[in-house]
Amino acid sequence: MNDHKPPSDNTGPLGTIRPDQRGLERIDRQIQSEGQRGIDQLQHTDQRSPLGDTAKAQRGLERIDQQLSQDGPAQLADSQEQLLPYGEIFRQNYDHVPGDYRAALRNQEQGSIQEVAVQDLPDAAEVRGPQDFNHHITYADAKLHTQQLNEVVLPWVRAGAVGDDFKALDQQLGRTHPDGLNSNGYHETYQLFYGNQPIIVGKGADGTLDVEGGLHRIYMAKELGLASIPVHIAGK
Repeated sequence: MNDHKPPSDNTGPLGTIRPDQRGLERIDRQIQSEGQRGIDQLQHTDQRSPLGDTAKAQRGLERIDQQLSQDGPAQLADSQEQLLPYGEIFRQNYDHVPGDYRAALRNQEQGSIQEVAVQDLPDAAEVRGPQDFNHHITYADAKLHTQQLNEVVLPWVRAGAVGDDFKALDQQLGRTHPDGLNSNGYHETYQLFYGNQPIIVGKGADGTLDVEGGLHRIYMAKELGLASIPVHIAGK
């Protein structure tokens, strides 16, 4: 009688593999189970904890920022229309100008202009008060146009407006003379800061700014407490 028996799972060559296989399967099941619990904990944290809320908010801001960077001024205009002064008029005017033509106008009119912080601009010894304004621009006109810059022109420009938009706005508001000249309208304000004679500043090697033109407008921006104004950086 042959007493020889086939090798068991624990003794033969196959026996040394199969327990290991079972062990691997248990480890795999444990990893899957722990991983699912980790996901559940993350989801729970994301919904319940302040850290989770912050993370979701940050992801939302990143998506919005990515969308705006892809869609450009038109998308920005859509998102801000309700917040803009004369927002409905802005939208009507904006939609009447083809995108490519608007982009070309923006580059032509605003390509050399950038906003700088008013606090970074030096005070002008030549302009200390209303008595230092002259026939080039009166104190009253400088104040009016700086207010209009801050309240309407800058928000519109940031949303993609060009000079033609301000012409249309003046016409719709009845702010033009019968002969076609502006009556201290928004287009005149736009031209004062984005036209042929913008504020001009130079930039030193250490980064400091030196005013080369526009002292009265800078004085008024400081007096009215504007955060930033458009200027032309000389040499750019």
